[in-house]
Amino acid sequence: MNASMLYRGPDNNEVFIGQNFALGHLRLSILDLDPRSNQPMRYKNHCLVFNGEIFNYQKIKEELEFEFSTDSDTEVVLVSIVEKGIDWFLSRANGFFAIAIITRFLSIAP
Repeated sequence: MNASMLYRGPDNNEVFIGQNFALGHLRLSILDLDPRSNQPMRYKNHCLVFNGEIFNYQKIKEELEFEFSTDSDTEVVLVSIVEKGIDWFLSRANGFFAIAIITRFLSIAP
């Protein structure tokens, strides 16, 4: 699936394979060029792919009082959902986006 869309994200191409799922992501780096912001992104026992932009992610980031390892809005989305819940995140998010998140997975491949 990723190979059919390589033109969309020339900066990174990754897949995460779980016990009964796979998440793939092609990245076109615009705001945060750091490879730590590549996706699929994992935190605790959750794995997320995200496309779009959260305009106010810095404000949400401040509300979380969490030590982030990237400057990406993707990490803010993932930590928000895991720590505060999807309703909390959606009530604050201003932007356009699509999210796929798998929770409580058993890892097979990194």
